[in-house]
Amino acid sequence: MEMNNSNNSRKTLSKAFYLISFIAASGLLLALSIMQKTDGAGIVNIFLPALYLIIVFCIFLYKVWSAIQDGKARTTPGKAVGFLFIPIYNIYWMFQAILGFAKDYNAYIERHGIRAPKLSEGLFLALCIFNLVEGAAQSMPVAIGISVLIVTFILGLMTINSACNAVNRLP
Repeated sequence: MEMNNSNNSRKTLSKAFYLISFIAASGLLLALSIMQKTDGAGIVNIFLPALYLIIVFCIFLYKVWSAIQDGKARTTPGKAVGFLFIPIYNIYWMFQAILGFAKDYNAYIERHGIRAPKLSEGLFLALCIFNLVEGAAQSMPVAIGISVLIVTFILGLMTINSACNAVNRLP
């Protein structure tokens, strides 16, 4: 009986929590970044919203990977999150942790005969690519940099929404 309860709590992700957290923290980061450039405020101002965003993303990533652990997933939830903190290697690992989740989720539902829509691997790939480009966005002209930030933000919302829906459909 207890195992059944843990399975139920495992599969339910609060889409509202993750989307609102992403929107609020990203908006605050953008506003503080703009203020930092205009009034010379220090980087300390953006530390807390950035830390919050990182923590929430790590929890989210851990939970989505936890939902598809059947011995055949490419990684464990702990590795999916932990390896993102390894400098330089994290560039490669981002593709394994984010795009890899979409691929492994699709394989999971196929293996278990679960009738659920597949995740769009293209969406998860695009998020990885735009995350990389966003890192270089500060050295780009302002209009291009802002465009990259907006696209990355939208892709992030779509990915969170899609992953939450997918995990919440699992039996």
